Amino acid sequence: MMLPGLADGVIASPPVVCLALAYGIVFGVLGTMDLTLGVRFAASAYAAHAVTQVLGLEGDPAFHPAAWAAALAGGLVATMLTWWLVRQLEQAGQMAVLIGSLGLSFAVGAALQWAFGARPVGFAGHPVQVGHAILGTTVTPLEGLALAWTCVAVIVAAWTLTRTRFGDRLAIVSADPEFAHANLGLRRGPLAWRAVLLSACLIAPAGFLYGVGHGATSTTGSEQALLAFVAAIAAGPRRPIAAAGSAMLVVVAGRVAVRAQLLELAALMALAAILVPLALALARRRSQRATTAIVSALVIAVLAAPTVAAAIRAVAGTELGESRIPSGYQPLIPYLLLLVALLLRPRGIWAQREDRVA
Repeated sequence: MMLPGLADGVIASPPVVCLALAYGIVFGVLGTMDLTLGVRFAASAYAAHAVTQVLGLEGDPAFHPAAWAAALAGGLVATMLTWWLVRQLEQAGQMAVLIGSLGLSFAVGAALQWAFGARPVGFAGHPVQVGHAILGTTVTPLEGLALAWTCVAVIVAAWTLTRTRFGDRLAIVSADPEFAHANLGLRRGPLAWRAVLLSACLIAPAGFLYGVGHGATSTTGSEQALLAFVAAIAAGPRRPIAAAGSAMLVVVAGRVAVRAQLLELAALMALAAILVPLALALARRRSQRATTAIVSALVIAVLAAPTVAAAIRAVAGTELGESRIPSGYQPLIPYLLLLVALLLRPRGIWAQREDRVA
């Protein structure tokens, strides 16, 4: 059950990964505790739906350029409105931003519900799709498109933040705004606006595609945004790509835990507890990156856990641990995993040695 759970996690991850990527920019790089990304996600889906209705677009909206353009426009408008208000709150400190942006999310959600109704809004042109069997699960064309966009979003964000002059300037300003302004003439405000608009471009298509598959409501994206925010915190400061990786990791781990039998899950946790510290110790000794060590150890643990569980059952001679986690507890799994990760690595899952020393 490990490989089907792994495939399920990858298929379910695009909304959380894109939101975590955006939170990695807004919170991880800019240091702003803005909780309005969820309603920007929902606004993108609503905007695309409105345009498909007004223009009477035929065919699957997920593959229509006008619907994509509408989602992007809706996300940008929602982002500019909420970010302008968040910028006013920043003058009172980050606690005011945290509380104020939470209230702003409820206000924008209420406005969306007033404008579009309380019932889920579906895309009439989206056909019933037949999935293709992959690794014990099924993948529809819409899910494949969402995965493709997630890959594009990660690549675009990584290139923009690490290979462009804008990314270099943003890194300098986020590290020391006063030094950047006094010595280099760089102001945080304009760069922050550009960074936030970049985050909007990353999550708007994800919100639109999620709305096509699941319908749009005023709370669309709120659950995914909360998990993405926690993943960005767990990734550590100034690590937007690592935030996306953390989100992918916890979603996949959560789906594996749901699919796996309790004995397989126990074997996975035991192997991870043994292999991850060993991999990190070897990485320090060989001056290798901690990211590679952690991912390698977890992949080995996932692949080896079913074999270990089968061996235990063979020795015990019983159907030991074949039950699964009760459904009522399943939504808690990703948060518990992130909590354990923060307890073990408080400076971030992907923090390097020099980060922890600093």
